[in-house]
Amino acid sequence: MDIFSLLKILLYPFTWTIEGILDISMKLFEFPLFSLILLSITVNVILIPAYLFADKLADQERKVQVIMAAKKTEIKLNFQGYERFMLLQTLYRLNNYHPLMALRSSVAIAIQLPFFIATYVTINQYTPFHGVSLFGIADLSQPDKLLSIGDHHGNFLPVIMLLLNIVSVNIYLSKEYRTERIQNYILAGLFFIILYNQSASLLLYWTMNNIVLLYKSKLFSKKHTELS
Repeated sequence: MDIFSLLKILLYPFTWTIEGILDISMKLFEFPLFSLILLSITVNVILIPAYLFADKLADQERKVQVIMAAKKTEIKLNFQGYERFMLLQTLYRLNNYHPLMALRSSVAIAIQLPFFIATYVTINQYTPFHGVSLFGIADLSQPDKLLSIGDHHGNFLPVIMLLLNIVSVNIYLSKEYRTERIQNYILAGLFFIILYNQSASLLLYWTMNNIVLLYKSKLFSKKHTELS
């Protein structure tokens, strides 16, 4: 069994779920945009427990970094080499911390990865979207090509997706979480590059998904403000 066959088997529960939601919603609404909105909402509802768990881990990481920040800065300014290393290790031990725990802030990304791959595969291959036009998009199974300068065509939906990602990061992560902000900006840029020439249906899904996540970010931002 090659790696692609194994990946297909591992992703089957996700692709089966996504295709099932699309089939049901297309029968109910017979309108692709509603189907993509329902898919985004359903996937995010399914992931709520996982998101809550990931946010809890991320909060733990932020709190311990705040506690250690001043001492880490002092050590890095005044010590070098092995002495710096040993002092940092002592600081970590006193706070029951290991550098690998920094990965806790990336758990939310890891949770979304199987769904990202599954939606990428499923929506791009979903035949009911082939040849269907929507809001000036000639074919949902092709890039949107909504931006035109002379004979040159560009895609509009990836730009919207990128902007929504950036807005979401700025709302949810304040400036003191510099490392997480940079990670999310890089991820937004990678999504833009990877998805730029993909089907309009896939970009519409991720745009809807980003709007749902933006609403989630606003709720969590309000919660953090009330608790602070």
